[in-house]
Parts: sequence; C-alpha cells; structure tokens
Amino acid sequence: MLPSTLALERCVSLEQLARDVELAGGSILNIVHYAVLMAMEAGSGVIRRADLLAGVRRELQKEGRSL
Repeated sequence: MLPSTLALERCVSLEQLARDVELAGGSILNIVHYAVLMAMEAGSGVIRRADLLAGVRRELQKEGRSL
C-alpha cells in the first residue's frame, strides 16, 4: 500500500507496529493514507513514525480504543 515514491523513516518498523496494534484492513488503509498525506504535505518524501502513530491513534479513537 505504500507508494514507491516515498520512503519510510529509518526508525519505522511496520512489523513491530503490526505486532503492537490489532487493526482491520480498512483501518490500516486509513492509517497509510493519513501518513502519506502528511508526508506529501511536509514535502519531505518520508513517511514518519509520528504520523503513522497519529493515524493509529485516530483509528483506535474511532473504535473507542486507545493506544
């Protein structure tokens, strides 16, 4: 789902994030979209860990859960 034109911040471990948080596919897609939009807005070309975590928090909040 990640665009090839953007890089992941070095400290990002998608595997660790997947182990830490149980989410449905639609929520994961929303998180990726959010982080990609933030990277594009910043003009950095880098998907930041902070943006991925902010996306996770937003999705969990929709479900009445917390990180």
